[in-house]
Amino acid sequence: MLRYTDESAELIREMRRTANAPLLFISGAKTEETRRKEIVQAIQSGADGYLVNTQSAEEIAAEAKALIRLQTRIKNNPEIWDYKGLQIIPDQRQIFLEGKEILLTRIEFDIVHYLAAQNGRAVPYQELYEAVWQSEYLPDHGGIMAHIHRIRGKLETDTRNPHYIRNVYGVGYRFGCSCTQKTQYIEKSN
Repeated sequence: MLRYTDESAELIREMRRTANAPLLFISGAKTEETRRKEIVQAIQSGADGYLVNTQSAEEIAAEAKALIRLQTRIKNNPEIWDYKGLQIIPDQRQIFLEGKEILLTRIEFDIVHYLAAQNGRAVPYQELYEAVWQSEYLPDHGGIMAHIHRIRGKLETDTRNPHYIRNVYGVGYRFGCSCTQKTQYIEKSN
């Protein structure tokens, strides 16, 4: 758990590159506007979630334990990931929606797979681009947005209100629900 500073932002980025542990950011900002800025910057740097310094030590510990449990459950059961009727089978590069296979291009599958593997963490545009395309990011969200639009057309019943890939405005994208609904993240099918 870190407080956001320019130095901690670099530390978060380095930890994200080298470790696969959940990273929580604690906001100690005095104003709501500053807190929002810090949160966006920390998530863009690679933090998995955030807390506010007004939370008790018990709440902070419970949040950290929940992130660890979630990450462990996903890492230990990667064969079939299931989320709200969408099944992802990473080893076979297949995706099923309500039992029907959805054909995706290589890039589309890689986007869905990468976002899903992040356990609901907001993924910045740059990180998503570099992970999927394996090249340096140029600040043009058009290519990513076009792919997300096509993916939503294949997966969503209402593309204006997506269930699977959601925008995190000013940051990037998140697979699934918000942090307040942790129990609904991807889980292994039985």
